[in-house]
Amino acid sequence: MAKKNYYNVLNISTNATDDQIKKAYRALAHKYHPDKNPNNLEAEMLFRDVSEAYDSLRDPKKRRDHDRSLQKTINKTSKTSAKKPSEGIGEAIGDLFGDLFSSEGSGKFKPFAKRGTDLKYQLHLGLEDLADGCEKQVTFMRQRSGKEQTAKLNVKIPPGITTGQRMRLKGEGDESLDGGKNGDLAVEITIDRHLLFEKKGADVHLDLPVTFTDAVLGAKIRIPTLRGLVEFDLPKSTPSGKTFRLKGQGFRLSKDSEPGDQFVRVLIDVPDQVGDNFRKLLEESNAYRDQHAQINDYSDKLARILKVRK
Repeated sequence: MAKKNYYNVLNISTNATDDQIKKAYRALAHKYHPDKNPNNLEAEMLFRDVSEAYDSLRDPKKRRDHDRSLQKTINKTSKTSAKKPSEGIGEAIGDLFGDLFSSEGSGKFKPFAKRGTDLKYQLHLGLEDLADGCEKQVTFMRQRSGKEQTAKLNVKIPPGITTGQRMRLKGEGDESLDGGKNGDLAVEITIDRHLLFEKKGADVHLDLPVTFTDAVLGAKIRIPTLRGLVEFDLPKSTPSGKTFRLKGQGFRLSKDSEPGDQFVRVLIDVPDQVGDNFRKLLEESNAYRDQHAQINDYSDKLARILKVRK
């Protein structure tokens, strides 16, 4: 089948702007839409041609490809016309621009079977979704039976997926306008930043602020993991910065892999402001500085350094 001239289909010039292309498409699509022309095969074919032309010319790459192909056809037609001057100009134009109906024998319509348009969907995931993989429902618009319809699909997210990866769902894009295959739906993954967790490979890290009292006396604290809350036993005399490991509370990097671990770093939260009563308690606790092992160790080492310097 001869290549259609999409500029002629939309009745625009070859140097038409994007806005002019869109305006022409909307006018013709409205004119030939199946809802306005029920049981009208010719209008239906024109509507498909118009949609096909717009799909090609609105995309810069497709438009360049179309222009190159059209130029080759023009060059080929010019050579053919020079060799066969007896051909009517109408036949030459028919070869160049194509037609809604074939000129071969029966005169029956032969559609140019073009795939439907591929669609994209941006899917945002939280770190909890990545722990063991998950299933998400996506809702989007696509063309079916010449109309924009809402579609809902359940998408299985495998463990180990990362930002920027794409999942291609075959045949879930726009319907072909002339009997070809449906387009595909490309689901692109974006992992959102978490309020508390940080992902490092298969492991997850959490900073846990605690009071001075809990760090000294120990405490049972409910902390979040990727799979829910767990009770964490904070040992007594825990220094700020100490990290604890919760085995198996990290991410699976594949369906059959073992999950990584969760690392909990304890940070003693020092208050910005201190009331009179609290200040008094702290001052009284200073009387027990000799019970601070790290401070005593630091003081001993500092004394040795100063002694050497004398």
